[in-house]
Amino acid sequence: MDIIFIGITILVTGIIYKKKNILFYIIPVIFLMRTYTQVDNKSYNRSEKINVISEIYEDRGEVLKINNKFSKIKNYVVVSNLPNGKYYIEGIVQDKHQGEYFNEYRLDIIEVREIKNNFIENILNKRVDIALKNSSNEQKNLYKGIVLGEKKQIYKRIKKLFIETGVAHLLAISGLHMGIVLYTISTLLFKFKVKKRVRDVLTLVFLTLYFFCIPSSPSVIRAYIMAVIYLLGNILYENADFKKSLWISFIVSLLLNPVIFYDVSFVLSYSAILGIIIITPFLKKINHYINIYIKKKSINYILNYFLFTLFLQIILSPLIFYYFDKFSIKTILCSLLITPIGTLYIFSCFISLIFPTMFITNNLYYILINSMLFLLNYW
Repeated sequence: MDIIFIGITILVTGIIYKKKNILFYIIPVIFLMRTYTQVDNKSYNRSEKINVISEIYEDRGEVLKINNKFSKIKNYVVVSNLPNGKYYIEGIVQDKHQGEYFNEYRLDIIEVREIKNNFIENILNKRVDIALKNSSNEQKNLYKGIVLGEKKQIYKRIKKLFIETGVAHLLAISGLHMGIVLYTISTLLFKFKVKKRVRDVLTLVFLTLYFFCIPSSPSVIRAYIMAVIYLLGNILYENADFKKSLWISFIVSLLLNPVIFYDVSFVLSYSAILGIIIITPFLKKINHYINIYIKKKSINYILNYFLFTLFLQIILSPLIFYYFDKFSIKTILCSLLITPIGTLYIFSCFISLIFPTMFITNNLYYILINSMLFLLNYW
């Protein structure tokens, strides 16, 4: 109801302020139609038949769609004797556990079909296996979580380290990961002296192939849409408007999945981008004064990075406290120091897919983990 209320509010606002752009009215109407036809708010009881698409891991899986619709509440299914993977499952609700923000259904299966990887996914998985040939299980699981989005297999102690040092966002495939993929492909094509427009087209193709190889999530969809808009802007108009890319990606994300508005990562990712827009002019003024007194570029760069990350963390802290009931100055400071190392590690993970040598990646892994442990134990 609150999503429908938002749509109606936009329509009424447009009428009151006499907005003439037809898209101002068409988009909310499409959004309301999508909400009405594609959102399921029903809670199912015992003996009811349902069908779901779910990622099963150790006999339990988060539901991606239920009865071919999105659900505002998180749904999980519990099934027995199914290998880990993605499935279409039809079954009778045998038992139900209802929490404040989720439903968990134990199903008596009628029909089950595995949704197999496509050709491109198989190629990517093979490249990952080649890269990880001589790595430990702990390294393999973190690598796969970062590159393939398989976060469920990451060791609990590693997840805990990322959370406690305030860099859990590095585990979710997002704008940072998409940006690294985009930069890597574009740079390689540039080295082969490919023309700019052709380079952007090929980058878009490779980025799209990667997008269809990884699990869909709010952060992935948002990052992909923004990258597509940016590349199309370069291809068609020779210029990309960041703010327009942001708003178009926001609208398209909501139209594709009307309940994405309730996802924590969706809210935090767009809040972070809005935070960047807000603090950038302010940081430019500060940078002007820094340049007057400090002439060394490397020191300026480090200062700018720390100020940028610090102000962004301050802007996001009310949301982090609201969603996680947790706020710590220590976490902010840890994040400032760990994020650069984590970014280098992610970059090396993607590079190792093209040049399968894990020497740098493995060393960065140990530096990253030991840095986290050091800061948590001795700070």
